[in-house]
Amino acid sequence: MESSVKVDMQRYEEQIAGKALRLTDEEVKAELLAILLAFDSFAKRKGIIYSLAYGTLLGAVRHKGFIPWDDDVDVIVPRPDYERLVKYANGGGSIGDYRFTGFEVDGFPMPFLKLVNPMIRVRDCATKARIRLDLWIDIFPLDGCDSDSEKFAAGDREAGLCKAVVKIANYRFWGAGKGRLNRIGKMLAMPFVELMGLGVLAERKLLELASEKPDYDEADYVCNVVWGPYGPGERFRKSLFCDTVEVIFEHHAFLALAGWDDYLTQIYGDYMTLPPVENRAAHGIKAWRRISGQRQAPSMPDADRQLDSTMVHGKQEER
Repeated sequence: MESSVKVDMQRYEEQIAGKALRLTDEEVKAELLAILLAFDSFAKRKGIIYSLAYGTLLGAVRHKGFIPWDDDVDVIVPRPDYERLVKYANGGGSIGDYRFTGFEVDGFPMPFLKLVNPMIRVRDCATKARIRLDLWIDIFPLDGCDSDSEKFAAGDREAGLCKAVVKIANYRFWGAGKGRLNRIGKMLAMPFVELMGLGVLAERKLLELASEKPDYDEADYVCNVVWGPYGPGERFRKSLFCDTVEVIFEHHAFLALAGWDDYLTQIYGDYMTLPPVENRAAHGIKAWRRISGQRQAPSMPDADRQLDSTMVHGKQEER
């Protein structure tokens, strides 16, 4: 997919000697939208159910596009279709020039999939510099979870501890986490976590916890086990996800769970009210496009056929 971003020629001429072009915030959003459009087309073609999620869904409902101060894209995919994506990615599958990355694919230190543009290198305010970041959208699995609230809370505490370890292993202590004590605690824990390789163990444990939950097709409740940031507030009745509707995001139609109002209300409360200015925080993304030695991602017909073979033809079941 070719980028729709119009390059500012003055900036291009100023930076071409460095073989990378710094993108503006608006250009970053345009590139994120391009990745999302590619994923949407792919998902609809292959019969993969998904929904915009978190701030992306909120932006679609409240702003008809990106939240003005936001700079990322999130989608969520029910576990059965998410596993198809993982299998496709592990077979070498890509979506045009975009490729999948994630702990289950290539060991990237996050326990979920990302779809990335390898021609755009990124730095943000949180991730350690040793970790290569290409411009991405996040693809989270939606798993079945316990109907009993106490069992769910116990499992969520265990998952929360694992998520904290993953963040300590991969985030700069000053770039993630709120409050001075929080940052100091991460700074003290970081050497031990890195020395013992606890980040990798924590990611494996998160995947294990997800696999131990009730099967998605049989569960009454669902949640983002591996990376959900809202704890018990992110446990939903699966009936909210049993169908999808279209919502408008940056002048394009994307899929959203039919129960999007209940979903957003449970996570954000009065979601149509703007937060205070001091709480309008972005990820601090800075992005550069490679302008020399460019290459196209190879086509992967075998992986594409493999994904097609796992489709259920005909009408899809409601989930």
